[in-house]
Amino acid sequence: MTSKPGPNLTIFTGKHYSRIDIHTQKSRPALANPASSTAEELREAWGPLVAEAGTYDLSESQITLRPTIAKNPATMAPGVSIVYSYKLDGNNLSLTIKRDQNGAVANPFTVKLVRVE
Repeated sequence: MTSKPGPNLTIFTGKHYSRIDIHTQKSRPALANPASSTAEELREAWGPLVAEAGTYDLSESQITLRPTIAKNPATMAPGVSIVYSYKLDGNNLSLTIKRDQNGAVANPFTVKLVRVE
């Protein structure tokens, strides 16, 4: 399955990465006052947001991300890595998730990124 992600920004440098993704196609609500928002409103606004940064390693066909900071504390646990197969075609990078902090991903999805500078 190829995802149709919402807005995202992923940055790779020589050894580090940073990413912020919105994992929903629908609009997220703007919270007038987060302190008085309901649990459901908070989930709708913040639940689809993925934010993390860390280091990565490349092998012949896989990229392994090792988050050092993340919105989800479980992702920052010692030994956690997120593994994707990847395909680089010019300025296009396709990442298909294989494993995350919970183990093998039952329904792998592909995210397509385009290099901009």
